[in-house]
This record gives sequence, structure tokens and C-alpha cells, in this order.
Amino acid sequence: MLVSDSIYFSPEVSHAAILADKSIKILKVDDGKELWVLPHPQKVLSVKFSSDKSRVASLAQDGIVRLWDVATGRQLEFYDVGGFANLGDFHPQGQSIFALSKDKKIHSLVLANSKSIASNASVRSLVFLPNGQSFAGICDDKTLKIWNINNGNVEKEFVAT
Repeated sequence: MLVSDSIYFSPEVSHAAILADKSIKILKVDDGKELWVLPHPQKVLSVKFSSDKSRVASLAQDGIVRLWDVATGRQLEFYDVGGFANLGDFHPQGQSIFALSKDKKIHSLVLANSKSIASNASVRSLVFLPNGQSFAGICDDKTLKIWNINNGNVEKEFVAT
């Protein structure tokens, strides 16, 4: 019997990632075949597929973002984001993913490189904008902010009333 906390689908719904405490099961949706079990040392909180479904990013309670190859089940890279909070979206071209940490930082994790952008409030969720040059986030201070990917500056800010 499969007990799961959450399920995530690849963009074309060809693969599913099922969270089961300290692991992720990657399945093919068409036949339900289990491809891989991706182990983690602590509870898995979030999973995201890249737009081309070749990679899966995971975030566990240990504050480590892990990047996995869907075809082989191998861990490609890992990033310590200094405490868990949330996993954002992959860039539309798949070359990076965002992670949000409790220390009010947005981590842009680029394959083999990463950088952090400071925020004056904790960021709850994050998405890339279609232009691929900006991202938007909902913050604890009741604002919606749009940042420039290249320089990390806030381009626009909207305050909830």
C-alpha cells in the first residue's frame, strides 16, 4: 500500500512524483510503473519538475535542495539554502530553480552556480514570469514583488489593501 503526503505531476502529466515521508517515488503516469525511489535523510516537503521533465528538484526538512535526473534517478547536484521554507518554480528554460528560506532570502539555484537575493520579508511563493527575465513573489508583509533575475532588484511592488 502506498501512503503519500503529496503528489506532483510533470508539465505534460507523463510523470508523477509521490512524496512518502523521507523519499520520492517517480512513476510513469500511463502505466503506473515505478521508475525510481529518491531517498532523503529527512522528510520531503516539496518537489518540482523542470519544464522538459528531465529533472526533479526536491526540498527536505534538512534545508537541502536536491536536483535529480529523471531518466537515471541519480542526484545531480545539491544546494544548502540554510533552512527549509519553500521551493519555487524552475525557470521556463529549466536552467535554474528558486528556493525560499526562512532567513528572508530567495536563492536562485543555477546549474553549478547559485546566488541569494535578500528580501525585507519572508517570501511564501515564487513564480517565473513568462518573459523569463523576472519573477514574482508573495511576501509575509502583504506585498507582491517582482524582481529582476539578473540584478536582483525589485522592479515593482504592490501592497494589499
